[in-house]
Amino acid sequence: MGNLIFYSAIVLLFFLNSNSLQAQIVNIENKRSSLADTSGVFGYFSVGANFIKNTKSITSISGDIRIEYLRKKSRFLSLTNYNLIRANNDRFIDNGFSHLRYNYEVRKRLEYEFFTQAQFNNQIRLKLRALAGTGIRFQLYQAEKQEVYLGLSYMYEYNEIEIVSEVISFFSDNRMNTYLSASIKPFSENVTITNTTYYQPLLTDFSEVRLSSQTTLTFVLTKHLRFSTIFSITNDTRVPENVPATYYSVRNGIRWDF
Repeated sequence: MGNLIFYSAIVLLFFLNSNSLQAQIVNIENKRSSLADTSGVFGYFSVGANFIKNTKSITSISGDIRIEYLRKKSRFLSLTNYNLIRANNDRFIDNGFSHLRYNYEVRKRLEYEFFTQAQFNNQIRLKLRALAGTGIRFQLYQAEKQEVYLGLSYMYEYNEIEIVSEVISFFSDNRMNTYLSASIKPFSENVTITNTTYYQPLLTDFSEVRLSSQTTLTFVLTKHLRFSTIFSITNDTRVPENVPATYYSVRNGIRWDF
């Protein structure tokens, strides 16, 4: 009976943790604000913690912060996320990332962007991934309730991956970072569907590629409160042995915006 309670608690925390299956590619497009001709500081903050004690101790911690600063033609975006589910000394979930991005509007529908990021994820044996990149972002199409963007940039990536226990492989990659992002409000201003697909091949070998797609359905509940359902799928040809090349997640969450 004690083991049944223990595993039931693990499953419950697993699904309550909105980023428990954090993918290797961090989708930035669905975290941008849709504000236009606006200046100021915007963003959101969420934090959660749970502790359960029966035959074992279960700890769950999650936190998510987005801060965005808009001024004239410049946009600064900061993202930080951490997730942990631990039972005694076993870490079922342990991942996090920090992302900084700067965009400058060169002219209408064209932006220059620079970004840097650090992340880790013990589920895929990723001890550290540090990257930096720069490129451009086009607005391909805009209508009253529809938007389509295309991004193209160069990205340098440094990786530390655990091949076997306590044996770390160090390597760096030069990648092309391409994404297509589309957003539509099919029914009203309170319902939004967005999809972003990333294509990140090695510049030296296009057969070595990382693909990721994320679709989000968002409902506006109040001025500051939103509910969303997110489906993500990623395929990476460069993963350690015994780590699946393809993985996916479905997440539900409530967010408070300011």
